[in-house]
Amino acid sequence: MRGFESRFDPLSPHLRFFTRRSLATLLGNFGFEVERLQRRRGSLLAVGRR
Repeated sequence: MRGFESRFDPLSPHLRFFTRRSLATLLGNFGFEVERLQRRRGSLLAVGRR
């Protein structure tokens, strides 16, 4: 990972703001296959399946 993603632990108890890459990686680590990532009204939304 590069940039912002390399500097934080996405599993820490603090509120996090994810990039497309960091959210896709986190979901993949939890066993999800990411089907779609999109921004809507300032929020990052993900659709995936297990």
